Amino acid sequence: MAGHVFVVRADHGKLECDLWLSPPDQGKRSAADFVQKHLDNVVQELSRFKRKRSSATRTCPRGVPLLAVPLPIDRQEEGGQLLSEALSRLQDAARPGSCDVALVVADAATLAAAQALRRRQNKDEIWGSELSDELRRQAEQLAQQAARGELALFLGAGVSASAGLPLWEELLERLAAQAQMTAEERNELHNLTLIDRAGVIENRLGGAERLQQAVKQIFSADRYSLTHALLAALPVKEVITTNYDRLFEQAWEDQQRTFSVLPQELRSDVDRWVLKLHGSVSAKEDIVLTREDQLGYSENRAALEGVVQALLITRHMFFVGFSLNDDHFHRIADAVRRVARRAARHNGKEKPFGTTIALQGNRLIQELWGTDLEWICLETDRSCEDSHRQAARRLDIFLDYLQCHIADPGYLLDARFTTILQQEELELQRALLAIKQRAPQRLQQLPAWPAIASLMRNLGAS
Repeated sequence: MAGHVFVVRADHGKLECDLWLSPPDQGKRSAADFVQKHLDNVVQELSRFKRKRSSATRTCPRGVPLLAVPLPIDRQEEGGQLLSEALSRLQDAARPGSCDVALVVADAATLAAAQALRRRQNKDEIWGSELSDELRRQAEQLAQQAARGELALFLGAGVSASAGLPLWEELLERLAAQAQMTAEERNELHNLTLIDRAGVIENRLGGAERLQQAVKQIFSADRYSLTHALLAALPVKEVITTNYDRLFEQAWEDQQRTFSVLPQELRSDVDRWVLKLHGSVSAKEDIVLTREDQLGYSENRAALEGVVQALLITRHMFFVGFSLNDDHFHRIADAVRRVARRAARHNGKEKPFGTTIALQGNRLIQELWGTDLEWICLETDRSCEDSHRQAARRLDIFLDYLQCHIADPGYLLDARFTTILQQEELELQRALLAIKQRAPQRLQQLPAWPAIASLMRNLGAS
């Protein structure tokens, strides 16, 4: 297995990894010498880490060790050249295998420039054999939908499991242990549905408030995974999650996204939002876990169900880490399926309302959902002892490939990256900068100018 170099935007100390390789003090060195020295140290440390990996104590729940390498590129004009060299050197150092590297950048323009450089490289050299031609095709299709603003996210517990948080079964086991249930009683719990198990545990803990507090303690994590960071970089504005933790929100915040958290926080000044469908640790009284919670949901939050249904109709939903066996979601989706089928009878064409990506394929679940969903399966060999961890790593590589192929032009007007522009990009850069530089003040007072200025900022202009 060859090591892989990911490119992510994240904050120091918040990305879950085995080792964070901070740059040395710059001192009196030039920016170029400073970055070169940092890369020298990283390559040496990477080699040292590989040699001692077998005796090292792992702190990251990820199957393959992950080393995070922040790359400081300030306002120097040679930023593009330094970024290109960093990618090349890290790819060469990681390729022999046994661990992955996350190149961590601090701003959107640097991320966009790094992805542009990777798109120009040989695909097989970067992505190796981890992604089949079919997986690449599916990722490119999702990238096109994301670039057109058609994609919304639906995140399940599998996403936060990548940061070491429990799935439903494990959560209930922990809560039953906290409730001091006997081994025999805990075995009997398996005869009940998940939501009824939660109801019994709630009684044993002493009521809803104590159950909510226990859930809050378990899910109050503060380090998000590589999966969270990769998802947070996608150009989506609507996110639905059944997760209680705030890890995706933290990853979004670290990418300088401003957003509402529904239903707890409504902001009229932003158009991004994340809907906490089953509640959040930041408002534990809203946590949905037991049958009683679910029965009261429609009565108290019918508007939220309507939001989910509207997105299923108007967006292409990308399900990540969600098992699709949640009864509450089935009730929400049922009305959408009926609407979609009526539309299909009218126009003679069935259109799936989403894509689900799964570590393990389940042909029976696929049969239940029929043509309502497109399916991506990441597991290649279930007989392999480590197949689940391999599939989880393949999910990260898939998301990295997806993000790389969205083709964000946000570096075009950033002076740091002029040296990596291709000829036609240079011509476009000059034409756009000419508009900015030559427009007299009276034209900049016109109602159209704020839209032009916004476009320039989105393309990296300072």
